[in-house]
Amino acid sequence: MTSVREKYRDCQVKPTTTSFAVYSRGTIYLLDSAANQMARDQFASSAAASADPSTGSGFMMVTVKGSAEADRLTGVTSIQRQPRGNP
Repeated sequence: MTSVREKYRDCQVKPTTTSFAVYSRGTIYLLDSAANQMARDQFASSAAASADPSTGSGFMMVTVKGSAEADRLTGVTSIQRQPRGNP
């Protein structure tokens, strides 16, 4: 079985990232435009700092406060980076 990390290996946060998605419990959620801007402000300019130093991965663990509607997160009020865990 392919892991999420393997499947989306080319979808990592980089300084040029403009659209973000969150994977949770088997579902990929796209962020609305306001949440994308929030994520860009918080993460895109520091993509190197967000990378896992042991693997060079641009994936990160986050907590998002907002509403899930089908495959979208809307009304997001915060996006917080979490300490590295075992995804």
